[in-house]
Amino acid sequence: MKRVSMKNIASLSGVSRTVVSRVLNNKADEYRISKDTKNKILKLAKKLKYQPNQLALALKLGRTNTIGLIVSDITNPFFSTIAKCIEDFLNRANYSLIICNSNEKCEKETEYISLLKQKNVDGIIISPTQNSSDGIKELLHERYPFVLIDRCFQKMDTNCVTVDNRKGAYDLTKYLIDRGHCFVAHIAGIKKTYTASERLKGYKQALKENGLKYRKKLVKHTDFSIEEGYKAARDLLSGKTEKATAIFCANNKLTIGALQAVSNMKLKIPDDIEIVGFDEINLYRLFTFPFAFIQQPAEEMGKRASEILLEQLKNKDSHKFKQTILKTKLICIE
Repeated sequence: MKRVSMKNIASLSGVSRTVVSRVLNNKADEYRISKDTKNKILKLAKKLKYQPNQLALALKLGRTNTIGLIVSDITNPFFSTIAKCIEDFLNRANYSLIICNSNEKCEKETEYISLLKQKNVDGIIISPTQNSSDGIKELLHERYPFVLIDRCFQKMDTNCVTVDNRKGAYDLTKYLIDRGHCFVAHIAGIKKTYTASERLKGYKQALKENGLKYRKKLVKHTDFSIEEGYKAARDLLSGKTEKATAIFCANNKLTIGALQAVSNMKLKIPDDIEIVGFDEINLYRLFTFPFAFIQQPAEEMGKRASEILLEQLKNKDSHKFKQTILKTKLICIE
């Protein structure tokens, strides 16, 4: 079906295109257009299902009222919760959201940044991959509005929203130590990602402060996936490495994989092994065995990132960066 234009409405209503434009852009009163003419144009536009040309409007106003969001794994409930919160918040502010999934691939993230810029999005919220600092530096150089979420780059000043990953990891490791474990293993996730690095630091800190030796063989770096969590847990529990009595997993998918390994190996929690995890899924609260996890304020993270980006769009000449670190909460199921 052919798109209905202002010219079509003008022809059918017997007025000029300029009059139609003024009415449809809420300027009828300003230009003293009669109520009869205004109502006639509005009724006709509704009847014909007129839709404004968003591209032309964007060029005229210098904005598209569209924001891009790039997450590293949309299948992770943590990121899907963040995405939903951001979408809800931006919709209330009359912005649309384009969601992209980098799948932890730097090349894919770079492609999405380029695509979003081509679509003239007003700003971008990014959960960066471990090797994407060059892409972020380019955005900084161009002064393109963006906010990093969940992960950041410590040697780079940017707007970002994260949680206290080190403290959360410390709390989980300390929980296991207080339960009598001296061989606490750690499935640490992808090397060099901000979250994995900070959580590893918290794990090491808890061991050190409680007089326990850091054993490199008890630490496994893997992808943040259920499959890799399963493989790492089997290695840690099979005797191929120093045998762990407890495992701290760096994210919820790794935790699920580790729990699957425990189940398949016919081990019992807490008699044979204990598992704890950073971040949660609803399933955790159904467990009938002792279990602890770190609850991240995903909704608050999405809200804060959205607020910072919209504030940045209002004050484009400001070069001040806002770094927000939110608190986590240790949840224990006994």
